[in-house]
Amino acid sequence: MRIGIDIDNTICQTSKLAMELYKKEKEANVDFASKDKQYEFIKSHGLHIFNNCILHENAKDVINKLYKENEIYLITARNNKHVKGIKRATLNYLKSVGISYNGIYFGCSSKLNKCEKLRLDVMLDDDPNVYEELLNTNINCILFDGVLNEKYRGRKVSNWLEFNNLIERMMESGK
Repeated sequence: MRIGIDIDNTICQTSKLAMELYKKEKEANVDFASKDKQYEFIKSHGLHIFNNCILHENAKDVINKLYKENEIYLITARNNKHVKGIKRATLNYLKSVGISYNGIYFGCSSKLNKCEKLRLDVMLDDDPNVYEELLNTNINCILFDGVLNEKYRGRKVSNWLEFNNLIERMMESGK
């Protein structure tokens, strides 16, 4: 299977760390359901957020397990125009936390073209816009439950173990 995986709020808890920093600095809450508000705040903090975000529980173990029998591609909107040096920081972060993958693609705010070029079978992302983009394709898009899609009804998993079980069922049934 060829599996695409988003990074922010899917592999690691980027918005959670940003929100904690925001509360600490401003003693208030920001609407992190808005991508623009997230980018604005994260951009102002440079690489600190990206270098220090915590992996979602079981993310590393599940990704590395899937990597043994599948092709794993990381597809992210992260781009040096958002935060200077983000590409290098991301590669270093993934290496430091021990995540295996076959390829990584930056600057993919719209992921449809990249997913189609890679001939993905599955894409895991927290963004409902990505889900909508892939809805009428042959790519199974799965939402990773998070702040961007709390009220969204689509094919969702709430954690990495659920995603692993879903992939195993898909492999057993031939998709």
